[in-house]
Formats: sequence, C-alpha cells, structure tokens
Amino acid sequence: MLDGKAGQHIRVGVIGGSISKGVGASDKKRTDYFNLFCNWLSPLSEASITCRNGAVRASTASFMEICMENSLDSTVDLVLVEFCLNNAALDNGHTVYNPVVRDMERLLRRVLSMRSKPAVIMVKVPTPGIQDFPAPESRLYTNTTEDLEGALSSYYDVPTVSLRNSAYQLMDRGKGRRGAGFTWYSTFMNRHPGDAGHRMLGDLLVGLMQDTALGLALEPIDEAEDAAWREALPQPIHPGNTAPLKTLCVRSEKLPKYVVRADGWEYVDEGDEDNPKPGFVATEPGSVLELELGTQGFSLDRSKQLALILLYLTSYDIMGTAEIKCVSGCKCEPRIIDSVNSRRESQTALAELLVPQSDRCRVAVTVLQETTSNGHKFKVSGLVVKEARPWMAGDHRLSYALDRINR
Repeated sequence: MLDGKAGQHIRVGVIGGSISKGVGASDKKRTDYFNLFCNWLSPLSEASITCRNGAVRASTASFMEICMENSLDSTVDLVLVEFCLNNAALDNGHTVYNPVVRDMERLLRRVLSMRSKPAVIMVKVPTPGIQDFPAPESRLYTNTTEDLEGALSSYYDVPTVSLRNSAYQLMDRGKGRRGAGFTWYSTFMNRHPGDAGHRMLGDLLVGLMQDTALGLALEPIDEAEDAAWREALPQPIHPGNTAPLKTLCVRSEKLPKYVVRADGWEYVDEGDEDNPKPGFVATEPGSVLELELGTQGFSLDRSKQLALILLYLTSYDIMGTAEIKCVSGCKCEPRIIDSVNSRRESQTALAELLVPQSDRCRVAVTVLQETTSNGHKFKVSGLVVKEARPWMAGDHRLSYALDRINR
C-alpha cells in the first residue's frame, strides 16, 4: 500500500461505532483517529488513496454483520474494525462460546471473504468501566472483551491495536486524579476518546503500518505466503459459525425504493446532518405502508425460512401500535407492535417475521386505533433480510444493537 504506484487506486474503510464516527474528537473531519490515519497515509504513496467512514453510531458487530454492504466498498483494500466498546454491553462473561466473540467472528469472516481480499486491522478501545473513576473495581484490566476477541486475531492472523494495552500503565501512574500527570481523564471525553485518545489511536495505526513496511522491506513476501493469502478461510472457531451467504439491509435513502404503498405515511428525517434519522412516519390510525422485496438466494437451503426484520422507532410519548403482516407473495404470522418505550428513551427496535424464500414478498404495516400513550405515531426506519438462525440466539443481541443506534 505504501509503495503504491501512480495510477493505482487504494481504498481504506472503517466500520465501528461512534468512536470511529469521530465522537469525542473536537473536529470529526480532522482530529478523529480515522482522519488522522488517512491524512498520514495519503502523502506517502503515489497511488490515489480514498478513505470511507462506514461507522454507525452505537452499532455492534451483530448489526454490521448484516449491514456491512452499506458501509464498505466492494473493492476496499484495508478495513479497520472497531467494535470492542459497543460489543462489551452484550457480553455474558462466558469464556467459551461467548456470543460477542461469535458475532465478531462472523463479521470478520464476511470482511475477509470479500472479493477484494482486504487487509484487516482490529482497533480496540477500552470498554466503559476501565476509564471510569474513582471506583477501583471498574478499572480491572480484564474489564473488556478484547482479550477473548484476541483469539480471533491470532486464529485469522489479523493484527490488532489496543488503546488499553498502550496506555493503561500510564494511566495507573496518574492514580486517576485530574491533573496528576498522565491520567485517563487526559485521554477520554466521557466513554469516548477525546482528541488525545484519538491521537493515540492514530499513532498506534501509523506505528503498525511502519512496522509492517519495515518487516516487508527486510523480508519480502514469498510465493508460498502469497498463495496462503489467497486460500479459503479456515473453518470457524465456533462450529457452524459461518457468515451469512447474503444479507439485505435497507436503511436511509434506500428505503423508499422498496415502498409500494404509503397511505398516510411521509418520508422524513428527524435527525440532523451529524446524526440523520430518516424513515416513514404516520400519525393516524388506519395508515398503511407496504414494502415489497424478493427473498430468494439468502440461504443455500431453498426450503429454509428467512428472518425479515422491520426496524421501527420506540419512544415514550405520542407513540402508537401497528400490525405487521405478509399480504402477498409470501406467508407469515402477523405481529402487533407497541412502539411505546417504557425506558423513556427514543431508540430503534426490531420486529421479526419468519418468511419463506420467494420472488416477491409484500409486507404491510398498519397503524392501529389502540394505543398505550397519548398518540398514534409510528415510524419505520429500515428493513433487513437475513438467514434465520434460532440456534445462535442472536436476535436479542441484534435487537440491542439496533436499539442503541439512534441514541
């Protein structure tokens, strides 16, 4: 990459949560770690280098596994993967068959299996607790999933940079007191790295690239190593934990293309430029939204059912209920969805329907008269199709991931 020639086009991408989106940095287009890394990288090569930020705020590996195509170019050459902080909230403490590690494995397999065969770097950021003072029990070095995810790094030969590994001892010498030498407070803004933390992450990535370039200069890749790089991936660490053959994740500006009827619904963006929140909104009972798509080719087993997932807004005021059901081209059990959130937060949640594979599946969302609040608002923000895997019990983790995206 560093010895790219004129006329070449090298693409760099990042997938992760709000940290990779630049939250915590004073200038999300200049002082965040991804832009710092790209700005260092670009002048070093004669090739044209394009950097694309595909991170989604508050997302996890389980979400990105099914929505990766929305975040990465198919021809990407280098991918940074940062989910350690957000994944930690889903950890159940298991060392064996840990759900977070299984989610990360499937995501890594999807990235490594891309046609462009990209290089991958895992970016690790301390989870909430390690950087929170003064409670000493929350400062445990092992209060993170990155050690368990380290097994993926070694198994798939994917390098890792870790802010915890590089800065934890420096933090300890500061005893956690503001102004007492180097402290975590100098690095973080709440749970996100501030400018200093983003600078450290950028420097870690630069150091890894420099070490790699030096190693290749001293010992270039031989034919056997090049052939090994082109081989198929090994079997998953966790038996059967293969990445989905195909997924469809329809969000943002893509959603209207799948709408065939919108009686009483309007496509609006209730967010801002920094954190857009588009979707179809209805406020009156009887409003009908119909979405249609093909569900063929998502599983090698043509008889296997698929998970068709509706993404919808939950909130604590003026929200209503809706029925979702299959109306033509496919059959499924209808569901009644109450979009009132008892936690008094506005979040995106999901409703799953099990549907057969078909050339055309039309689903209707109808706002009902019944409500548990003082209104009838219902908002649809996306549609997902994936292979149904009940044995992996992943739906609650995906739900949690999607629940947090609009925070």
